[in-house]
Amino acid sequence: GHNTRRSSPTLINSAYASTLTWANPAFPVLELQAQIPLFGDDPIEMGLKGREQETLETLFFEDSEYRNLVQQAFNLLYPADLQKGLIDYNTITFALAAYERTLIHFDTRFDRFIQGRGELSDQEAMGLELFFGFKPLSSGETLPCAQCHNGFLLSDSFHYVREEKYFNRKEFHNTGMYNLDGKGSYPFKNTGFATAGQLAKEPNLMGQFRTPTLRFVGQTAPYGHDGSLPSLESVILHYAAGGKASLSEYGQNPYVDAKIGAGFSIESREVDMLASFLRALQ
Repeated sequence: GHNTRRSSPTLINSAYASTLTWANPAFPVLELQAQIPLFGDDPIEMGLKGREQETLETLFFEDSEYRNLVQQAFNLLYPADLQKGLIDYNTITFALAAYERTLIHFDTRFDRFIQGRGELSDQEAMGLELFFGFKPLSSGETLPCAQCHNGFLLSDSFHYVREEKYFNRKEFHNTGMYNLDGKGSYPFKNTGFATAGQLAKEPNLMGQFRTPTLRFVGQTAPYGHDGSLPSLESVILHYAAGGKASLSEYGQNPYVDAKIGAGFSIESREVDMLASFLRALQ
């Protein structure tokens, strides 16, 4: 019953994502990410912390199908292998991740269009040209959307040859969602990937979150890392303003990504074109 601070990202095509949470690069693989909802306590999701063994015993004792499946998949037997510690939460997270890696979908209307197997409406096609910068807006400006929402995931957070650093900071951006004190601060416990210690040394890391995939984005409202943007149209207007913080008491966040902070002038019909194209990504 707890309210979360984050909007749940889609699991579709998550097998290819290089970062699996909004702001924690320490979970780059699905097996690790699964531990967060299982054992996390801020907020409590599955609530298994402190009840690990009890839950395992209940799960396999009460459900014969799970007993059969764990024997087939891992060659393990209940209760003997449970007592030996061989049936554990690694077993469960391996199975969860194996299932999540089947959630692959690259046959959207957009895919069929670029492969010459389908069509987009005139409105959607014009939105595509605006999104990728093939044509400028009526104001003469060219949209930077595809600078971050690129590649086959329409996100810069996907597996590729990494730099030697622990993770690639280029996957994280401050989109100007907040500026609570005029100095760039974001809401408590929603400040991005950087720890308090990192922020003390590098305040410019404030508010940096992962770029989400835009595939199936028409079905995943509300938007933003915290779900504070209710519609695709509101997302477009957020970026047009250089971040919604620009419209608030303190104005634009000083650490907003340069590609976003510039904003742009857009007509309502162009907003509709862009939103139509985004809804074709499914």
